[in-house]
Amino acid sequence: MIPPSVTHLKFTERLVGHLSDGAIPASVTKLYFRGLALTSDAHLPTSITSLTVDAIADVGRVAIPSSVTDLDIGRGFDLLILPIPASVRSLHLGMEVDESLEGILPSSLTHLHIDVIGFSYQLTRQTIPSSVSSLVLGFREKTLVNGYIPDSVTTLTLYSTDLSLEPGHIPPSVTCLTFRGGAIKRPIGEGIIPASVTSLTFDCVAVFNHNSIPATTTKLRIGSKYFVRSRLNYIPPTITSLDVGACPVGFDLNVIPESVVELTLPFNSFGMMDKDIIHKLSQLQSLKVTKQFKLEEAFDKIVWIFNSTANLTSITFEIDSQSIFRQVVFRKLDQHHAIFLSDFRFSGFLSLHQET
Repeated sequence: MIPPSVTHLKFTERLVGHLSDGAIPASVTKLYFRGLALTSDAHLPTSITSLTVDAIADVGRVAIPSSVTDLDIGRGFDLLILPIPASVRSLHLGMEVDESLEGILPSSLTHLHIDVIGFSYQLTRQTIPSSVSSLVLGFREKTLVNGYIPDSVTTLTLYSTDLSLEPGHIPPSVTCLTFRGGAIKRPIGEGIIPASVTSLTFDCVAVFNHNSIPATTTKLRIGSKYFVRSRLNYIPPTITSLDVGACPVGFDLNVIPESVVELTLPFNSFGMMDKDIIHKLSQLQSLKVTKQFKLEEAFDKIVWIFNSTANLTSITFEIDSQSIFRQVVFRKLDQHHAIFLSDFRFSGFLSLHQET
């Protein structure tokens, strides 16, 4: 018997047989099924707003309540659960779903995530509702078609293998753009990334040059799957927020533009910051360091950097997940003192006074 006070319920094992009315209490708002093999129809309570189903042997025996707003159809079956209620605002289609999506996506959707590597159907201009503002497309070797991504989309993630891009594929409404997955087949030419994009992430194999990234882009992230043969040797001068903390290829700190206000670096690059780099980055306000934190190596460097910069107010170290603390944050209080915190808990003061 499940207590009536439960609001989040997760079945991590496969359920077989009969799921009677009332078996799931009406207090549950978030429900997860790893697997179902039902012998009779299942009626879920209308209190559920978030539903995840990974594998179901007979999809016709599960009716989705009209209260559901977040629906995740998982990776273990190849038939959609229909109909999808008009209440659903966020929909995630898992890796084994391979059906035409024409006419089945409700106009209530604002977030759509298609994570189907082997998806065999070509999307059209009518497939994705114009209500969708956040879109993730994950499939293998699909040809993008001008116009099938609606102009309502402002946040777009393309997760694909051997993606071919041409001007016009990405609509001019997109402001946040992410490339993930395998590779972009050809170097990204001028006009492929629209001028509307202000935030850009490369987390795949991609080659870009001086004309690839529009001058309107101010936020750039290079992810862990960014692999190229040469070092990262160009960052546009318009970037104010730069994240290369997970970048797997080497890069010269001198390519960081002086416009950068927020900067994320790996620990080894942090150790190579010298007076010329600090002098160049005079606008820097926030520095984050990833991958590791060596206390004995970092303290003197922190003091020196704080004393060498006028605008820098914080240095954050992300620590390995196996450590007691996940991060340590140093915040500058004045020209003589900084406070350091572990996971935002007070830990102590750091003197910035340097003896001469």
